[in-house]
Amino acid sequence: MNIELITTIFSKEIYLFGLIAAFVIGGILRNDGYFAQLFLFVSSIFRNKKAVLAIISTIGGILPVEGRASISAPFLDSIIDGKHSSRSKMGIVDYISTHHYYLWSPIEPAVVIFITALGISWGMFLQATLIPLIAYIGFFIAMLLTYVKEEEINFHYPVSPIKDYDHTGKTFLPIVLTIITALGLMIYQPEIFAFWYTFPVVAIIIALLSKTTLKEAFKFISWKTVGVVAIIIAAGVCLQTLNSSFIEILKSQELTLPLLLCVGMLAAFVMGSSSKYAGLGAAIVTVTGPALLPLIVIVEFVGYLLSPIHKCLGISKMYFNTDILEVYKFLVPLAIILLMVAYVTYFVFYT
Repeated sequence: MNIELITTIFSKEIYLFGLIAAFVIGGILRNDGYFAQLFLFVSSIFRNKKAVLAIISTIGGILPVEGRASISAPFLDSIIDGKHSSRSKMGIVDYISTHHYYLWSPIEPAVVIFITALGISWGMFLQATLIPLIAYIGFFIAMLLTYVKEEEINFHYPVSPIKDYDHTGKTFLPIVLTIITALGLMIYQPEIFAFWYTFPVVAIIIALLSKTTLKEAFKFISWKTVGVVAIIIAAGVCLQTLNSSFIEILKSQELTLPLLLCVGMLAAFVMGSSSKYAGLGAAIVTVTGPALLPLIVIVEFVGYLLSPIHKCLGISKMYFNTDILEVYKFLVPLAIILLMVAYVTYFVFYT
């Protein structure tokens, strides 16, 4: 048995503490109606339900934390109420709304790896991904307009007595400030204020403010989802050991461009890790030249987006009990569109 591998798996499994805390936070927000107040504010500005859904679901997509679906899913779940058939659609909304980040954010590790490894500016990276990013956002908007029906968006309102509303009103600001502070710390110093222990602290503070008992908090946790994500993490760590082998293949073999792209996408799909796919993608760019950056970034990103080892996919699917085949019915067309747009970007601007 490889002791180093086991140690690595356990070091990654501590992520589950953050996931468990996110379940508790989301459950309290939903149960006591805290997040409904934010919904009321947003909906007072935007009257259209789909616009409100798009804004709230996208909030999670701009957070530079590992496994951002761990945050976005509980938040979205806390305001969504409805039958299984309509609620299950939120799994797809959640997953697609939270993954545009890899195509533009200068503080996303995958983007930083490309920039530093290739010695390019953030502007150069954005130039390569801007058109695919627009296509991605356009796909998301089109999905909301056509797939999710207005009557299926049922926002959750608490049905507790008036005195509970008074309590919620008094503790709303402290809870919001707690969450914002925690997210700010994770953005400012992601290595120190890690998701896996910062969110449990937030969960404890919110539980105390909302007077949630330990028994109530445990009811909010989906242990089935936690178990599935634990398996996904372990499998991902095992498969990520192949990354160095993929890079050695690139260095030792004279591969054709189509084969290089296939190897890159397959590796990203198999490993399901943003930092690993970015490292491999940067290695491929050094072999092919910077002109292929738009194509290679998207090829790697698509492999990662489709990967069953990608823990965000497991979280979004399990949280809203969404059929995995239904998820891929949208991910596959999105992947094809991104690849086509990336190729056009490369052909028009880089050749």
